[in-house]
Amino acid sequence: MAAPPPGNGRMSGTGFYVLGNGKEEAAVDSGHDPGRMRGLSVNGTPFCRVRVARTPWLRLRGWIGRRPEPDEALWLEPCSAVHTFGMVVPIDVVFVDGQGRVLKVVSGLRPFRFAACPGAAAAVELPAGRALGITEGSVLEAV
Repeated sequence: MAAPPPGNGRMSGTGFYVLGNGKEEAAVDSGHDPGRMRGLSVNGTPFCRVRVARTPWLRLRGWIGRRPEPDEALWLEPCSAVHTFGMVVPIDVVFVDGQGRVLKVVSGLRPFRFAACPGAAAAVELPAGRALGITEGSVLEAV
């Protein structure tokens, strides 16, 4: 199950999450409770902040044209394949099943590449090198 978006703010009319400082966060799906801060845990241990993209547009856009923060993940659901066309930096990708169990980890996926995992329910994108220690069989969950 995907985690709701982090932060404290409100949803804008465009479906983006507006933070307390007025900035819009583009990779957050409007179908979540914006008042709850969530993070991502790996095998029950807190890991990083997570944003969720569930609409086709938000999944397609992802991190295109921007650099992810070091302590930030993007959960794409549903998703069994990702591309890095238009990306400016490499990323790590973790594919998970419907229960959050890791099926595949792709490290250092460079810009203008493609990765897939048939049967995955979601993909979690992280800055390159951030998935170190996440292995097949690990469990990712919202905390």
